[in-house]
Amino acid sequence: MTVDASQIQLWGEIDYLVQSSRTIHCFVGQLVVDDWKSIQPNEEVDKVFIVPLRQLLFTDPVYYRLEATPIETTDFPFDRIRNGKYYQFSQEYRSIPFYENLEETIWGMTAQFTKCLTDILNDESIAKKNPSDIEKSKGR
Repeated sequence: MTVDASQIQLWGEIDYLVQSSRTIHCFVGQLVVDDWKSIQPNEEVDKVFIVPLRQLLFTDPVYYRLEATPIETTDFPFDRIRNGKYYQFSQEYRSIPFYENLEETIWGMTAQFTKCLTDILNDESIAKKNPSDIEKSKGR
């Protein structure tokens, strides 16, 4: 994005995802800009938008299940495995989070990292409460 490094206040890394071909690290910070609408996204960013943090803190994502089925390729050595092309590969399922009912949908890895951030922030706000308030919130 068209943001100078001096306009970024880095708070820290909150999580990372390890995939077969890459590792993605998520960092949280604050952009110090006069007008967020002036930010020009690069080719990796589809759109820049804002969502009030309070709204995210009180919104849980909806998870949708996606089935991943192996696709046959011409160079896979089916002749080396039992039942060849008819081998019963296990079905893979992924649970994909979506933040719905926002002006823009947040989904996939962005939603996973957003959920991680809101969990951290919600846990920290609970930890700052008076212990008797925590007991009351647990119904004791």
